[in-house]
Amino acid sequence: MFESWQRSLEDGQDLSPSCDDFRSTPFLSFFRPSSFAFYLLFLQEDIDWLTFVTAQTFFHYYYAKHSFRRHPRFNVLVACFFLAGKVTECPNRAARDLTALVLRANRLWLRRPATADPRADLSDDQLAQLKRDVLSCERTLLHAIAFDLIVPNPQKFVMEKIKLAAFDTPTVPPDLKKAFGAKIFEFLKYAMRTSLCLQYPPSYLAAAAVRVVALP
Repeated sequence: MFESWQRSLEDGQDLSPSCDDFRSTPFLSFFRPSSFAFYLLFLQEDIDWLTFVTAQTFFHYYYAKHSFRRHPRFNVLVACFFLAGKVTECPNRAARDLTALVLRANRLWLRRPATADPRADLSDDQLAQLKRDVLSCERTLLHAIAFDLIVPNPQKFVMEKIKLAAFDTPTVPPDLKKAFGAKIFEFLKYAMRTSLCLQYPPSYLAAAAVRVVALP
């Protein structure tokens, strides 16, 4: 349920543990969006939208309760993706295989080309340690979300809001509908870089996306 995920703006940002460590909100403004530049690389690796959004929501909730300074972003990012892949039953099996996921994430993190050997930068001991760290973060994440794996997703509300906006009618050309929908999901993709998903119900985010895209 959304209520178990919802946090107020004050509780979600101003009083987060990271603010106690950094004493400056610009650090938080940098850490969250820059982390999702890493997630966007996964979208280019055939990771589906639902897994992407679920991982992002996990990430925001993790750092609503824990500090960026005390919990390395790489381990948390991979742990969120690993759990999201299992929760959504991601069709890309690499998202549910911890070894493959860690190797791919390390390659993306280091900005290595797709043709690079994923094991070139990691020894067996380093790989084993990374896997242990990711599993530790996954356990911390599960406790942070109180094992509530029903993640609010604005995607399922988009069509409903489009119909309310009278855009889903026979008089609207199919190409225009497709372009309209693509812009909405692009807006949501960037909105998920922020902690809005913890502050408002997913139906609100979907309605806001439709409203912004529909503006002249």
